[in-house]
Amino acid sequence: MNQTILEAFSLTLEKNRKHFISLFNRKTGSQFNHEWREPTDFAGRDIARLPWQELPKEEFIDGIHLPFCQYFRLDEEAMKHHFPFARQKMETSNSIDRDKIRASEAVHTDEERGTRIHELVSDHVGERPCTEAWLIIGPASDEDNNNIDGLMVWTMFPGELTPPLPKDWDGKLESLDLSKGYAVKAA
Repeated sequence: MNQTILEAFSLTLEKNRKHFISLFNRKTGSQFNHEWREPTDFAGRDIARLPWQELPKEEFIDGIHLPFCQYFRLDEEAMKHHFPFARQKMETSNSIDRDKIRASEAVHTDEERGTRIHELVSDHVGERPCTEAWLIIGPASDEDNNNIDGLMVWTMFPGELTPPLPKDWDGKLESLDLSKGYAVKAA
């Protein structure tokens, strides 16, 4: 069992329950298509038992990985075994026509930590089997977005990892350089 992941899930559940529940109820983008136990500490333990591989900091790519976060990946074999019905419902912004993309309010809204308050979505995104999943852990905050000690689960999703949207992005499509390959989720 990965103790870092278990502790991050436990702190997220204890201090930021609304965010914890949002990890299991994605409204846009890729889906695990898995019957989770009730989103409680048991779900966190189930996930911590999976064969996550931590991405070493020396493999971080500027513009994609945030230096203050930890990135854990499930490979294709683990996905086939644990989440055979997971589907990637995401394209990259450099592979879809600009006029088919729109900005939308995101589930996660912590400006202080650099997470996005907007996301890109489209009605023209298909789905395909997932060959990987990612779990990202970063500095913790409570439900009022106050910084607290410890680490929490920032996000968890099936599918490929893409660069984060700019922290200072105003949510207007015309101000975004779509050639960077940001995630465009199925609406």
